[in-house]
Amino acid sequence: MAYMAYKETELNLPAEEKITFNLHKLVLTLFVAGLIAVLSSSAMYNPYSPPTYRLPVAGALLTLILLLSGFRIGKFSMWRLISLFVWTGFAIMSFLSAMNHRDPLLPEAWLFFGVPLIIFTAFPRTANRYGIIMVLSATVLAFGPFIAASLILHPVYMPYAGVFVNTPMFGMIMATFSAALFSLLRGALNHRKMNFINLVWECMLGFGIVVSFILILFSGSRTGFTSFVTIYLIFVGSLFFDISKNRVAIMLAVTGFVAIFGYLLYSLAMDASGNSVMDTLVRKFLNKTVQGDVLGGRVNIWKGAVEDIKILGMGASFFYDMPAHNDYVMILATKGPVTVFFAIAVRILALYLALRWTFFGIRQDGYALGPLLMIINFLILGLAENAGGTLGNGINMTFLLMAGILFNQGQYLR
Repeated sequence: MAYMAYKETELNLPAEEKITFNLHKLVLTLFVAGLIAVLSSSAMYNPYSPPTYRLPVAGALLTLILLLSGFRIGKFSMWRLISLFVWTGFAIMSFLSAMNHRDPLLPEAWLFFGVPLIIFTAFPRTANRYGIIMVLSATVLAFGPFIAASLILHPVYMPYAGVFVNTPMFGMIMATFSAALFSLLRGALNHRKMNFINLVWECMLGFGIVVSFILILFSGSRTGFTSFVTIYLIFVGSLFFDISKNRVAIMLAVTGFVAIFGYLLYSLAMDASGNSVMDTLVRKFLNKTVQGDVLGGRVNIWKGAVEDIKILGMGASFFYDMPAHNDYVMILATKGPVTVFFAIAVRILALYLALRWTFFGIRQDGYALGPLLMIINFLILGLAENAGGTLGNGINMTFLLMAGILFNQGQYLR
């Protein structure tokens, strides 16, 4: 029944949505990749001293994306109206909090005007049905150079941060990169015709996933590891929706081999002190468990942040000396309970639409799993790290872009 429902939505797409992928969309994908990369570059520096080029270059790329999109507005479906209402509530409360605490208003202008106009309207209306593939490809193109530079410039040891300022950020980048690779692999596996080019492409994606897994382990990022394992399990589970049981069996065998191969490489590797990396990571988890500090002191930070909550929060400077290590606690403490309510509502709405998109579309299009994997990854990272950001970092931008696609295309899932 789900398959038939998805087929029906395909047939009822308006003519403007049935546009083929062309040079225009390729250029737009490259601009989006550039935007994600520029926003991610701040992770190589002190979070309180971001590079000066970040905002001007990001602003220029956003302007180009808007111009390439042709200012398309399109129809306002139910899901689109709901998403804009919830996001506007979040933006207004964030603006009131900034006004109250005399925080910079540029980020608030971006939330109120930039995100709805460019990320939730212009880009998805131009990308149409190719939006998911464009965001996934842009994510890989954006993070790939950082990963390559890390491997070239910095020897791999534990804890590994590569070119980034700390290991948690590297683990988060790798987890998001992995989510995009898993999504692209799931889409590639739905090709009805198996040929040499498709096989090489699937092997390249699989190899990238193995490398990502090993680097996440070397980073020692428990949040990144949790996200990777969750994404992997969802990916394997999605294979059972494939019409080919033989293909499922093959992929389960392949993924099992990948897991074993990655484990062996990792267990044989040594850290800077000559100890087994696996032993080091296991010892770290056990020590934290024995000490009753599995979350690495985050609970104490969260308790301190929520003790004196005000309706408009305590301002952006509240976490100046220490990170919140949780998106929701950060918004709650700095912007207030009403703001965090709208922020959570945006995430729940995106997750709900991603689940529907996967359910209705997975048999027809393997890329339909992409939004679910990317959003699940973002939600998990936000539970123990600062995955979001007011102006937005690269990881947050991948979420907003994918959410924008869902908010605009949710109307086709009935």
